Amino acid sequence: MDTIFTEERINILKQSANYAWQISGVYVIWSFIHFFSAHLYVAVCTPFSLMGFIAAPFIVASPHCYGLRWCIQEGSNALTSMWLVIGTWIVTHFIPTFLTKSNKND
Repeated sequence: MDTIFTEERINILKQSANYAWQISGVYVIWSFIHFFSAHLYVAVCTPFSLMGFIAAPFIVASPHCYGLRWCIQEGSNALTSMWLVIGTWIVTHFIPTFLTKSNKND
């Protein structure tokens, strides 16, 4: 009985998991940058008080708020792009491998 998890396919999955583990550092770093920048921006640039509301138009133009907005925007773009890259990589590497292996077994 031929199963979908042959030794060769398991080795491909192990190798792919190893590659994913090696490059996941970039994803983790961008996740931290995005998460902490978003929370820091709310605390520093748009404080939730009457004085914060009055001062916000002046504070948001400051360099540190501009930098935090950049981190939030670019972090979001990087994370979105990484999901697209991961999905594309999975489709181009796993689907053809499983299709060609299943066609040879027929």
